[in-house]
Amino acid sequence: MLMIASHLRCSQRQGFRKDRQERTMEDRRKYKRIAKCFMSWLKFKQKKKGHAYPFGWDIVTTCDLGAGGMFFNYDKPVEIGTRIQLRLISPFKDAPINCVGSVVRNEKVDSYKYSSIYRIAAQFESISTPNKDLINNVANQMCA
Repeated sequence: MLMIASHLRCSQRQGFRKDRQERTMEDRRKYKRIAKCFMSWLKFKQKKKGHAYPFGWDIVTTCDLGAGGMFFNYDKPVEIGTRIQLRLISPFKDAPINCVGSVVRNEKVDSYKYSSIYRIAAQFESISTPNKDLINNVANQMCA
């Protein structure tokens, strides 16, 4: 039976390689990921020359969360290196998880006909140890 890696629940797959010479993103990750969608708040901490980032908080859909970072959808491109403040609304904690991160990757999704959607990856720069441990413990339980 052929098992397609994208259908596995846990995004940190042991032994999976697209190319035996090259390690996949999942292999390079330090923490396991929670592959569930939930809402989060986003606020830009800096303004880049030539970029008009919105003021105040904006709502985004978090698609993938780990103790080291997250992956979310946004309706505008965000420059790599942009610092962002996040309030993660998670189903496993009553209060939002507050943290600061920086954008490390962005990809435009071409499948939307009438609007642009960008997949943004952010690495956490500042997150409390209890919140980091909570995310990591939930991810480990979900991938067990």
